Amino acid sequence: MKTSDLLQFTLTVFVRHRWRTAMLSTCVALGVAAVVLLTSLGESARRYVAKEFAMLGSDMLIVLPGKKQTSGGGIPMYASTVRDLTLEDAAAIKQLPGVTAVAPIIA
Repeated sequence: MKTSDLLQFTLTVFVRHRWRTAMLSTCVALGVAAVVLLTSLGESARRYVAKEFAMLGSDMLIVLPGKKQTSGGGIPMYASTVRDLTLEDAAAIKQLPGVTAVAPIIA
């Protein structure tokens, strides 16, 4: 089949089925718009999160209480012990070289 015959056939189908052509074009346009919108929302969220972390600065360390970390095949009960941070821990961190300020927070 020649390319010109194929184009003529396609145009004839589009003209004879105007409603189907209009609906198909509308659906394709809506699909493209949805993809563009979701992509831009995802990129905006990524930039927002990156900006929020950048506002903290590169010379800040945040220490949160949590579980002790073990490596290898440690005792399971040992790995699940929660250790809270105390004001004494904050004072000890303040004594470290290079630390200029400590701000303990009670949540």
